[in-house]
Amino acid sequence: MRPTAGVPVRPLAVLALVVIALHALALWMAPGAAPPTLRAAPWQWRTIEPQRPSAPATGDTAQPQPQAATPPAALRQQPAPAVSQRAAPSEPARSAADAVRPSQSASTTPQGSEPSATAEAATPLAGPIALPAPALWRYAVTAHYRGRLVTGEAQLAWRHDGHAYEAVLQVSAPPLPLRIQRSTGTIGPEGLEPLRFSERLRGERAAHFDRERGRIVFSGNDPDVALQPGAQDRLGVLLQLAARVAADPARFAPGTTVVLQVATAREAADWRFRVAGLEPLALPAGPVTALKLVRAPRHEWDPWIEAWLVPGGDYGPARLRLTAPNGDWLDLQKSGTDKG
Repeated sequence: MRPTAGVPVRPLAVLALVVIALHALALWMAPGAAPPTLRAAPWQWRTIEPQRPSAPATGDTAQPQPQAATPPAALRQQPAPAVSQRAAPSEPARSAADAVRPSQSASTTPQGSEPSATAEAATPLAGPIALPAPALWRYAVTAHYRGRLVTGEAQLAWRHDGHAYEAVLQVSAPPLPLRIQRSTGTIGPEGLEPLRFSERLRGERAAHFDRERGRIVFSGNDPDVALQPGAQDRLGVLLQLAARVAADPARFAPGTTVVLQVATAREAADWRFRVAGLEPLALPAGPVTALKLVRAPRHEWDPWIEAWLVPGGDYGPARLRLTAPNGDWLDLQKSGTDKG
């Protein structure tokens, strides 16, 4: 038998490799087969807490300087800018200023109004007194109210026995509501020492002078305040000033400022009366020359108060004028006096 002719070896080897490769590819693409896993490096998250810098020294006004561009790794190591820490010290300063001038800014203070309460402390108006004799003072009332001129009448009943006193002011000028103010208290070496002040407009509110605790307490929800020496209420203060002026007129030269604590039915504050000097008045009761005192507003909602006291043995109020911030005004001018 003749042997079969030989087959070339290289083509057979190449064919074998191709067959093996095709089988391997078929196995990899089979449904149950899993593809090779590519493992990616996981993300690394880090939260870097910024270092809280210490509070800057007082007076430090240096501004943060712009930073040059730095690689991300360097930025993660920088502490947070200290802007909020620099701003923090200014907050207490604003709060202190607000405590001195609650709800009041310089722009809202009328020209010529009273200085801040911190500029001058309230002081008692010490000295001799000469209280007016008990009387009923009657007044003619004119008012500018909501664009119209109205008229009416008022009376101030003043009673005392040298130990206790009562003052009642009634103002009637329709369509304005009836206003009644009442001040009661005792009389001491320095004059009037009020115990209660009330005001009735559409309802009644009152201030109580608790001298044992040294407080002025209000009937509403208004906070009480410390009672200062020589404190008065808004009605009795006119009679207290009249008693001081009658006892020693020389102390009330033009330009003099009288400072004392005055309570309304809602609050108590330092009132400053400036002595404007003597002025001639043509009153319904007749012409007189009276000493004028002016109380400028402390807040934008306060009225201007002008009071005229007649020199002589009867320093009762001869005229009283109140001007509201909106321009409305109320003017009381003496029309007569009933003694006793």
